[in-house]
Amino acid sequence: MSIHRRQYTECFLAALLPSLLLGWQVCWGLAALPLFTYYILYWAERLAVGHLAFDYEAEKESEEVSYFVVRKRFAWWKWYWKKELPAIDRDWLC
Repeated sequence: MSIHRRQYTECFLAALLPSLLLGWQVCWGLAALPLFTYYILYWAERLAVGHLAFDYEAEKESEEVSYFVVRKRFAWWKWYWKKELPAIDRDWLC
């Protein structure tokens, strides 16, 4: 859940300034867009491609203790909208 929380925060912050500027100029309803950006990206990829980059990153790095120390911002972006995701190494289960 910590990884998903970090992903939500990144999506929120990335959409904050553009939505406030558009909300100020066009419609105040757009100012609420950052609250839903994560879910919009989540379901858009789910419906279009059939898998999720957010869940892939969370599952792949779930056992890494120091992941937040070495994680780059928007690490999920390199897998977003890819047709195929690489296999996750599950040797730690054996």
